[in-house]
Amino acid sequence: MPHPAPVSRPMSQPHKTSVWRWAALAAAAILASYATPAQTLDGTATVSTQVDVQVDAAELTQRLDEHHARLDAAAAERQALRRAVDALAQATPTPTPETDADNDTDANAAAAAGFTVFKPTDDTRVYYVAADGNDRNTGLTPEAPLRTPQAGYKKLRNDAADHLLFKAGDTFVGNLGTLNKSGQSPKKPMVFGVYGEGPRPIFLSPADRWASKAFKDRVDFVAFQGLHIVAMHRKQALDARSSAALTPDRWKQSAIGLLGRSRHILIEDCKFEAFKFALVVQSGKDWGPAENITIRRNIVVDSFGHWDKKIAGHSSGLYAEYIKGLTLEDNVWDHNGWAENVGGAKRTKFNHNIYIQADCTGVAVRRDIITRGSAHGLQVRPGGTVEDCLFVRNPLAFYVGRNPSVVKNNVVLHSINMGTDKDEDRGQGIGVNPCLDAVVTGNIVSQKHGTFKHAAAIHVDWSKNGMRWLNNRPFRASVVGNKVYRWPFVMSKPDEAHDPKAHERLSMKINRAATLDRFEGNEADNPDWVDPDRDVASYMASLGHTGIDASFEAFLGHVRNRQRNQWDPRFTAPAVNDYVRAGFAVRD
Repeated sequence: MPHPAPVSRPMSQPHKTSVWRWAALAAAAILASYATPAQTLDGTATVSTQVDVQVDAAELTQRLDEHHARLDAAAAERQALRRAVDALAQATPTPTPETDADNDTDANAAAAAGFTVFKPTDDTRVYYVAADGNDRNTGLTPEAPLRTPQAGYKKLRNDAADHLLFKAGDTFVGNLGTLNKSGQSPKKPMVFGVYGEGPRPIFLSPADRWASKAFKDRVDFVAFQGLHIVAMHRKQALDARSSAALTPDRWKQSAIGLLGRSRHILIEDCKFEAFKFALVVQSGKDWGPAENITIRRNIVVDSFGHWDKKIAGHSSGLYAEYIKGLTLEDNVWDHNGWAENVGGAKRTKFNHNIYIQADCTGVAVRRDIITRGSAHGLQVRPGGTVEDCLFVRNPLAFYVGRNPSVVKNNVVLHSINMGTDKDEDRGQGIGVNPCLDAVVTGNIVSQKHGTFKHAAAIHVDWSKNGMRWLNNRPFRASVVGNKVYRWPFVMSKPDEAHDPKAHERLSMKINRAATLDRFEGNEADNPDWVDPDRDVASYMASLGHTGIDASFEAFLGHVRNRQRNQWDPRFTAPAVNDYVRAGFAVRD
């Protein structure tokens, strides 16, 4: 019970309340401690404290003695119970998904489909959370789950390979909160995952970040797997096509924000919807780099900001800064950085599907599907590897720069304008900004829909910042074996490019600042190609299955709604890319 604020009295002032009255009130408080709690709708308890204080002194004394005895007995019982629970936790392995037949099936299916499976070790504690659980439960078994993510997180031990598992198919409202605990090692991480068979559990985030690590805290060896996290009010704004309900704290939401140094973080098989930045991994020199961040097989869609930075500012599906070792694999990034039907959330040149800052190193992007970004599908400012990715309907597909880069076997289709104004004309394909060495090989850039006539299919470009970073080191590039189709291009400044007439015919621009180590085997609009008009819609038609719509939108429907632990090779970047590449074979 809350206590009234103390009132100071002069020492000489007589106490006007009788001793028996105070004793009666004390007895009432003790009796209240034994009142039966009543469960409320939100799972909390209320206690009735009404007690009849009109009793005589003898009876009151007897009742006080009885209650003191009961209090002493209860305290001893609680201590004994705590000792028993601690002993049981240390002596008995915690029940885990692998000890349950249904969960064995689920783990086996995940492993067979190529997802990562972390099996609990002897010292792992597994806690379960379900929508119909109770935070007074131990959470140590699926039969006695906790109710809220916050209660589960409190039970996890720091520097331990503990698992916090949420029931498949359940919905939770609220955020996980502040992250300040680490797992044990890269092979024994702290896991936020799922138990039971069924779809991803849904987390409706009302505001702020669903999970956030502060710069000062250490969070290493953590895995997020199989979760579906939605910015609740922002998703409602998308559905309602209105920003009326978006307060400042809702405009600026993120799903997972890792600030400062983090090491060995895995985000896998999750879905993120309608945030400003779905994922933020950001460190700096004062903290040291975040290291070994892996983001694989996730679905990141519909992030949006506001053109006015006072309201929300820039937006992307992922923002990455000062990371040493960043791997993106087999993800879907669709329609991030803008929302055409929400006021102020229009496309701008500052918003992208993926935004990787120049101070990152060791970047690899492989087999990702990257579609309908606000501006760039992918900005890899520090350079790295971009391989076998599929880019569709981005105003600018992607570029690399600075560090040695390999751009290999990607397919770029239908680059478009950002908007209807003339200054929003776009249509760029692959860009290479000044870098130490770039190899651009085996890529297909096909069917530009943008109207900017100077937008090249492949552009080895010049930039002031890039040349300054090189600091007189050579800007080298090799452009080998790429194919370009229906990508109209006019050289804007022929005097700045190598052999402008030849490159114009190939819809490529190679700036004179670059040293070409190799430029060979590149083709444009070869009449002997088998079927260069292939795209995602014709790929869907080629599947030949009844009930599958032959459209780009149908493809997006499949990849955006892929279920947990499921992997259909038909709806992946390599499958579409192989199909498109086959159309560029030369007729016998």
